[in-house]
Amino acid sequence: MAENREVELRQNYDLTAIVLHWKRSDGTKIVVDYLLHSNLFKEIIIWNNNPQINLEKSLFQNYNHSLESVRIINSKENLKDEAKYHTCAEAKTMACFYVDDDWDASSYLKSLIADFRADPYVLHSATDPYTFYMNLMWTYFDSEIDLHSGFSRID
Repeated sequence: MAENREVELRQNYDLTAIVLHWKRSDGTKIVVDYLLHSNLFKEIIIWNNNPQINLEKSLFQNYNHSLESVRIINSKENLKDEAKYHTCAEAKTMACFYVDDDWDASSYLKSLIADFRADPYVLHSATDPYTFYMNLMWTYFDSEIDLHSGFSRID
């Protein structure tokens, strides 16, 4: 029964992983490799905020993973945190998981996603409680356009 529930949640709440890139291409390679290996995401979108760098899929071809689910968006300007929302709007799924190019989410990724699937109507974040509650001010709802957006800073 629990296995059926997991399959149902996985089908209803496919996820897109959003990787924000600035300068740390080596970090981006490590993050993307882990995300691909985890098999938890329908797609991975890398938003490159650095107009001085042109990211290409060839950066990730040293790994033994199909890159079919990976998309790269090279921005003409640094949109900083706003890029997360632009990228999620490009996603083919209902929900997004955000990670920066220098952030190691491997220690909590599976439990965070399981927690999300158990209760998909709240913001799930790996940060301290004070920061989490302060970030609730950055949560937006608009039922007319089916918008439910939240923000969580993790530094």
